[in-house]
Amino acid sequence: MSETTIKKEGGCRPGGEKAVMALLSLARLGYAQCFFGNLYEALVRIPDTLANQCASQNEQLHKSILGKGSPVRYYLPAIPIVAGATLSAVKTGWKYRAYRPLLGATAVSSFTVIGVTVYLVRTVNLKLLFGAPSIPSPMRETLLRRWYRLNRVRLLASATAWCIAGLLVSRLAGAVGIWAASRQSSQKVGTAPGSTAERRL
Repeated sequence: MSETTIKKEGGCRPGGEKAVMALLSLARLGYAQCFFGNLYEALVRIPDTLANQCASQNEQLHKSILGKGSPVRYYLPAIPIVAGATLSAVKTGWKYRAYRPLLGATAVSSFTVIGVTVYLVRTVNLKLLFGAPSIPSPMRETLLRRWYRLNRVRLLASATAWCIAGLLVSRLAGAVGIWAASRQSSQKVGTAPGSTAERRL
């Protein structure tokens, strides 16, 4: 099978593809953590609980945004890892035109998650965890509604990133498999009795 035929069937040499697959697999762990963690917080209404505790105690509930008991500490440190893995995967795999749409969609979904998270930490979490005693009840309810509304966007984006990255990993694995199978088949033909290579000897 010729190199042209392999490319038409979606096969490719196992070079940068394996690196892209590894990077996307790492990023998918972050997407899954974000999705299930924030889904849990929404279902059990963690923001309401923390805001009410802070208001009832009439003092700041946490001394640091990454302190013990703060939900932010479980997600914020993962952002550089997820962002780095996603960007590296896009940079490494961008030379393969067939995969650019999926790489672009993964990047957009991933950075939507990161953008929403950073925005909520700055505009909601900091106020609820560090300023709740001084925040009027109506404003606190407004902040909570904003968190739940944008968290739905974050859940959708993280699920989308996870699914698209998984599809891309599957297609890359298939392409590498096609190339490997074709390579193996070509080698068998080249060494078979009566082959051109043998007649030359």
